[in-house]
Amino acid sequence: MDTISPQTSSEISEWVSAAALRLEAKVIAWRRDIHQNPELSYHETRTAALAARHLSALGYEVMTGVGETGVVGILKGGKPGPVVALRCRSRNGWTCPSRPRPRPCGTAR
Repeated sequence: MDTISPQTSSEISEWVSAAALRLEAKVIAWRRDIHQNPELSYHETRTAALAARHLSALGYEVMTGVGETGVVGILKGGKPGPVVALRCRSRNGWTCPSRPRPRPCGTAR
């Protein structure tokens, strides 16, 4: 991935947009895969394994089994400073598009 070098908010916005466009097809494929293989709450082992593999491939330290099926990715920087946390959780009670009646399925946000 490119290093962040933009200085103005406009440059940062352009950099983020370009990075998002490079990842768009991959993210769409992940979403389709997750939706085509729904898992009930607290049984999202396949989805958790998918997330763990991708985080590990990006160089994150990965902890699995957090709160049963949760995954935590830790990226340690080389300098002290602020910490950012991002939380993704399943959306219980969603209607799976491939099912004729409502059924809960775990889906990453």
